[in-house]
Amino acid sequence: VRINKKDKWKILFRSVAEALTAYFFLTAVLNMPFANVTALLQILPMTVTLAAALVFKEKVGMLRIVLIIIGFLGVVLILRPTSDIFNYYSIYSILTAFAWGVTVIILKFIPSNFSTSKIQFYTLMFNVIGAFFLFVILILTCIFKRIRIII
Repeated sequence: VRINKKDKWKILFRSVAEALTAYFFLTAVLNMPFANVTALLQILPMTVTLAAALVFKEKVGMLRIVLIIIGFLGVVLILRPTSDIFNYYSIYSILTAFAWGVTVIILKFIPSNFSTSKIQFYTLMFNVIGAFFLFVILILTCIFKRIRIII
C-alpha cells in the first residue's frame, strides 16, 4: 500500500483532525450532559456546507445560507450563554463538530483512486501511534507527580 508524499500529508492532516475530534468529544462528554453534547453536534452538516461553499466555491443558495444562520442561532439558544448549562466544555462540543467537518472536507482533497480501507488504515495507524505517545506521556506525568493510576 504505497502513497506519494503529497497524499501522505493529506492523510496525516485528516488523521490529526480525527484525533482532535475524539479528544474534543470525549472531553465534552466527560464534563457535560450527553444530551447537550449531541445537541451541539447537530451543527456538523451546517459546518460542512459552509466549508464547502468557502473552500470549494460550491454553489449554496440563499435559502441554505439563511437556514445555516438559523441553525447557528439555534446552537446559541441551546448553549444559553447566561445559563448554568453553558460552561467551558460547551466549546469542546462545537470544536468537535468543526474538527469532524475538517475530516469530511479533507476527503475531497484525497485522490479518488484511494480506497476507503486504505484511508481508514492510515488514519487508524496514526491514531494508534498517537495514543501510544499520549499513554507514555500520561505514565511519565504520573511518575513525576507521584500519582497512582490503575491500568
